[in-house]
Amino acid sequence: MCGRFAAVNLKGEDETAGFLRSEAEGWPEGGFGFKAEGDVFPGDTAPVIVMRGDGLGALPMKWGFPGYPDPAKPNRKPRPLINARSETASRLATWRGPLKKWRCLVPTDGFYEWSRKPGEPAVKWRFLSQDGSRLFLAGVCRDNPDIGLGQAPSLFSILTAAANPSMAPVHDRMPVCIPRRLFGAWLGPDYEKALRAAGEPFSRSPA
Repeated sequence: MCGRFAAVNLKGEDETAGFLRSEAEGWPEGGFGFKAEGDVFPGDTAPVIVMRGDGLGALPMKWGFPGYPDPAKPNRKPRPLINARSETASRLATWRGPLKKWRCLVPTDGFYEWSRKPGEPAVKWRFLSQDGSRLFLAGVCRDNPDIGLGQAPSLFSILTAAANPSMAPVHDRMPVCIPRRLFGAWLGPDYEKALRAAGEPFSRSPA
């Protein structure tokens, strides 16, 4: 799964930071409190890349689809659905429509996972691309039913897949990462091609 990731620092001078910074200038004041640096947690708002006409745009979106009540714990607020399994998303009502019509890219400076051994403290790992380039996670999005409560107008969730060899020693799942050469495929009609592409290896270090 993917339960936390690093926001792109919009103060950076690279192409992606500049693009997101330019897009943010057109957002409502405050951009619904989007994360411009630091770690993004479920329920936070972050810049998300979408297809806009023949090019790319970016919107502030809140992380997590509405969750479902737990019959065993009726008084507990449902947890947001922050991940969707890529292998089954096309068959499940929650994800089927967004996967077909509303795909997005979640830019990040890295994501986190924890390894746990009995009797030892959990170790937090940060995963990056091996060449140090930015990661773009495959996402799906939908309208936010709480739009009237001052929330971002759209929600996103991140697709996951079975871990590749570089991720497997820490966790059995990983976010689906879309390389730049497949941006058009993922955001366009050939999105299934992007899902079938082999995941590129990660580097990792304790965070």
